[in-house]
Amino acid sequence: MQRGRIIYMANCRVCHNADPNLPGSQGPPIAGSSRELVEARVLNLVYPPGYAPKRKTHAMRSIPTLAPEIDNIVAFLAAAKKPGPGARA
Repeated sequence: MQRGRIIYMANCRVCHNADPNLPGSQGPPIAGSSRELVEARVLNLVYPPGYAPKRKTHAMRSIPTLAPEIDNIVAFLAAAKKPGPGARA
């Protein structure tokens, strides 16, 4: 998970937010995002079938060099996910 945090902070936080539960300057909150979504967006700039984007912006760029790090990024995003209002612990 620590490796994913380092990768996220170096590549994603500038647009999304240092806290992936919060919206960023250009990107939506992404804490808890599925592997399928992270891989599709980071590597190919597409969305998985049936996924409705949270924003209509097209500022994101693909980072194919992160292919070996997708699982680490997803692990960090899963660990960072905070329960929403009214969620039970």
